[in-house]
Amino acid sequence: MKRYICLLILLVVGVSACNDNFLNTEPTDMLSTEQLVKDPNAVKAYFATLYDLMPIEDFNFCNGRFNQFPGDGFGYLSNYVDETITSNKYYGSEFGENWKEIYKLIRNVNDFIVEINKVEEILAPDVLNTYLGEARFIRAYAYFSLVKRFGGVPVLLEPQVVVDGDVEKLNIPRNTEDEVWMAIRDDFEFAVQNMTGASEYGRANKYVAAAYLSRAMLYAGSIAKYGKLEYDGLVGVPASKANEYFQTSFNAAKLVYEEGGYELFNKVQDKSKNFSELFLEYESNPEIILAKGFDYDATKSTHSYDILCTPVYFIPGGYAGRQAPTVDILEKFEYLDGTVGPILTLNDDGTRKLYEHPLDLFRDRDPRLLGSVIAPFSQFRGEEISIQKGIHVDGSFKKGNYYNQYYHSDTKEINTTISSVRATGKYGGSFRSCLSGVYMRKYIDPNTDPKLLGVWKSRTHWIDMRFAEILLNMAEAAQELGTDRTLALTAINMVRERAGIRLLDDEELTIERIRHEREVELAFEGHLFWDLKRTRNLVERFQIWQPRRMDLYYSLDFNGYFVSFSITDGPKTYENKQYYNRIPQDEININPLLKQNPGY
Repeated sequence: MKRYICLLILLVVGVSACNDNFLNTEPTDMLSTEQLVKDPNAVKAYFATLYDLMPIEDFNFCNGRFNQFPGDGFGYLSNYVDETITSNKYYGSEFGENWKEIYKLIRNVNDFIVEINKVEEILAPDVLNTYLGEARFIRAYAYFSLVKRFGGVPVLLEPQVVVDGDVEKLNIPRNTEDEVWMAIRDDFEFAVQNMTGASEYGRANKYVAAAYLSRAMLYAGSIAKYGKLEYDGLVGVPASKANEYFQTSFNAAKLVYEEGGYELFNKVQDKSKNFSELFLEYESNPEIILAKGFDYDATKSTHSYDILCTPVYFIPGGYAGRQAPTVDILEKFEYLDGTVGPILTLNDDGTRKLYEHPLDLFRDRDPRLLGSVIAPFSQFRGEEISIQKGIHVDGSFKKGNYYNQYYHSDTKEINTTISSVRATGKYGGSFRSCLSGVYMRKYIDPNTDPKLLGVWKSRTHWIDMRFAEILLNMAEAAQELGTDRTLALTAINMVRERAGIRLLDDEELTIERIRHEREVELAFEGHLFWDLKRTRNLVERFQIWQPRRMDLYYSLDFNGYFVSFSITDGPKTYENKQYYNRIPQDEININPLLKQNPGY
């Protein structure tokens, strides 16, 4: 049985069309004892409020804030690494203003747990356990969002009460990072043990909780193995705990794999199209474990990802194509035979390589590449997306400065006056009109009504957890443990087989190969930044790094295409202190027991 869960943004934040019952549930922040016992719909409404506050890093999470519109389009997690242009940097001060909101969610959960336990003798045990499991799932999700940023934070597992008006007694110090991870594990495990294996759309269940347990414990194990324990344990996890956390991650992923009923999306014969369709199909999608739904018709206010990614010319305003994949991520996609190599600009003899057609640049590459990006002269919205920077004529390169320009052989000029020779693409080519030389395809629906290509009009669902990640979590945890290699190999090869590339043999199964698979399978989904942080590879990877864009020229001399690369901006360098965020100074002013993180 497939168990598809769709989280919903409610009221002014947005609404999902996954399920009318939960969709139309009005959130409430108060429950009476009578409602807890007699009115399941009232409890559902309260849970809708809790879900609404969950810190999900979706299309509206940018510049470290939730429910935001990135005016420049550059504040997503993919911009913090080498996935998309521009070279935004994560400074460690982001996210501070969300501290209060996440603790508000935690306090609401704690209040609910206390109140529901007051009526435990009246509620049926299975109902009580389901309520408690769901509440603790949400609390674990909230603490996971905090610990991966700040390390140790105060762990509140019950409501705080002001005694004799002394508010200062509510101040408590930070727990160690390891204590936070243990609290997260306890909550997710309680949810796994006490919830049923199925739920209505919009609600967590046993296997959803197990999926997030797998993700969180893989993170904790990585910190223990690759991080550094310091500051009296406020940051870092004891190295001796690494295998314990990896084992928990593996067991949870295996549970989802064996019992959850999920499958990889595999409905379209064309492998590239199948991969792009994965992110556009919801209720019949067997891969989705947890998604966050949006519905333009219900709210008129959802997210804006389409306008930030759709190619110029489709978008009359100035936001088109802001989320632009770098050459760096394009070259990470393997060839069909499993080898890795750069996009070639030169022949073996040092002469420029001529391509008959721009798509030949990606010939025999992993089909997920063209399922993730819109390459030059590929199809989108029924049109050929011409992306071209200029022309090569009389042995020289001439570039345009905007999209949809033409070359005039009599004057040797490039301008917007139409001629028989196109100089720049209708859909861009210069930096101003196509930032990287390719456009984003993942999550962009080519069938979206053009009227909805605007600010706060997109309604594509955000997939927060999918089965492919579970397979890769299981493979990585097994590899870290040095056990269950057969299952690990099976898991990663399931992902590769769906992609349409050569399967790995046992000798090729390494931790580096598994991490590489995560990069291409989960590209642009907000994972790479956190993966580099947990494995402590962020600083090493980004030392004066600069993103590359692809420049395509049509050669009138040779009747083909030349390609070159150029630096767009940067550079980007990270420091060790940025493995953790700065504790918000406002919170330290309120609670002097909070210690600031090292380096800030």
